[in-house]
Amino acid sequence: MLFLFLSCTALGPVSQTSDDVTLSGSLYQSIFGNGELQEGASIQVFDAAMTEISVAEESSPGSYALAVPASERFFLSVQAPGSLPSLWTAMAPARRGLMYPLYAFEEQAVLEFYAGLEEEVGEIDTESGEKVQLWGTTLQFMTGEGKDIYLDQIEILEGQANNLVLGYRLEDEGIVRAQPGELVDWFFGINLEPGEISVRITDPLDPAIQSETVYFSQGGETIAAFYTEGY
Repeated sequence: MLFLFLSCTALGPVSQTSDDVTLSGSLYQSIFGNGELQEGASIQVFDAAMTEISVAEESSPGSYALAVPASERFFLSVQAPGSLPSLWTAMAPARRGLMYPLYAFEEQAVLEFYAGLEEEVGEIDTESGEKVQLWGTTLQFMTGEGKDIYLDQIEILEGQANNLVLGYRLEDEGIVRAQPGELVDWFFGINLEPGEISVRITDPLDPAIQSETVYFSQGGETIAAFYTEGY
């Protein structure tokens, strides 16, 4: 798994023990890539049991550092001014490292994007604080390229219940809805129930081989399934 996007605020020095590693990287204002760095954001760091273990430090405007347990799973609860709260997860490396660029879910831009999706899927609840939205991608933001993953390979589960997966691919004319048997660049889960939510990817050559990433979400969050295991 690759490392994550994050946003956070300077809440004092990064708390670190001898078993922790420090990760650092930049946060951008918008998932849609306006190129502007996001200052003054806030992030909590949780371990695999969702116990808060640290907060991140803004080392310079738009650049952040956080301490996480080496070689263990961690979660990031991200809040940035003018953006929707989001949840990320990854496995920490064994030693200090750099994160890939991070992107906030700028609220105005996301709601404008949702307005187009609502023509197909109905109302997307971002206001009540009772539902969770999920964004996933097969693309790598550093290269714009990704692995060939078909809509049929992706499952989004609320506990053990399957949820509808909306898949899209990028074409010259814009973003196009993917049908079963077609490749996807982006996928979404809409109006999910808070709690345990999993993203499962099946190997196209052997359906018995699966990779799965589990998120423990709260109402109102957007799950950022950008670095799902198995990609």
